Amino acid sequence: MENAERYAELIMERINSSKRIPQENKKATEAWVNFMKARGLSPKTSAKHVFCFEKFLDYLPKKVKLSKATREQIEAAVGKIEGSDYGAETKNNMRVVVKVFYKHYLGEDMYYSKQIAWIKATEQEKEAHT
Repeated sequence: MENAERYAELIMERINSSKRIPQENKKATEAWVNFMKARGLSPKTSAKHVFCFEKFLDYLPKKVKLSKATREQIEAAVGKIEGSDYGAETKNNMRVVVKVFYKHYLGEDMYYSKQIAWIKATEQEKEAHT
């Protein structure tokens, strides 16, 4: 458990030290991590979510704010994920994490915003909430 917590902390340190990620995105990511902890997600699940979300942030165009990202910008980032060398399960996890983040961030944890409602993921999506 300590290893997963430390791994998530290291990823957050990378995110927070990145010059290409807007401060608003760093704050939103930090708030989301705190939300996951408050919901009781295991450290391992939280670490997986943070890892996947860091990759999504890397694929977003430089300086795009999460709150203002268009469907086209999100599609391009998800397209880069799909074109990456990650395995099918990891790519699916990344899609799930993007949906889970935006459901919390823009959908008040109740609905999928129009920017991400189109993203398809397998049954793992349901498991990502536990």
